[in-house]
Amino acid sequence: MCLIILANDVQSLNYKDLEIAYKRNSHGFGVMYLDNKDNFISDKFVPKNFNEVKNFLNLHRTRTKAAIAMHFRFTTEGKTNKKNCHPFISYQDDKRTIGFMHNGARLPIPLVHKNCSDTWHFNEHYLKQVLESIKEQTYQDYEITLFQDGVVNAYSW
Repeated sequence: MCLIILANDVQSLNYKDLEIAYKRNSHGFGVMYLDNKDNFISDKFVPKNFNEVKNFLNLHRTRTKAAIAMHFRFTTEGKTNKKNCHPFISYQDDKRTIGFMHNGARLPIPLVHKNCSDTWHFNEHYLKQVLESIKEQTYQDYEITLFQDGVVNAYSW
């Protein structure tokens, strides 16, 4: 299962904890956060080793003083590649970007493309359509919640 870490104080991250997370979930790494100018930033890659994760994170740490969400992927469905790494962009317009990370049980969505993960399918074939259908309304009025052995939440930033 994947692992999500939300660091409220990005400057005091403990690299030993992150290295343990990487050793258990080394199939992808991604971040999302608001930069120092309040722009939504999302970036991801498939690291070859923890040093690459550390360098990637150090680059992003310099760009924010706010919280940063990190996702360590463990491949269960689809290929191990950048396309299947989190976060995914679920909605974007001139005013708002909504990013999505998942770390629970397999999502209840058909896997149409065998090389793509369940989270990719969920985002592409379900969540994007739901968010597009309510775009005229204020997202802050919504908490999108789906149930399967737990709760999946998507929030706007």
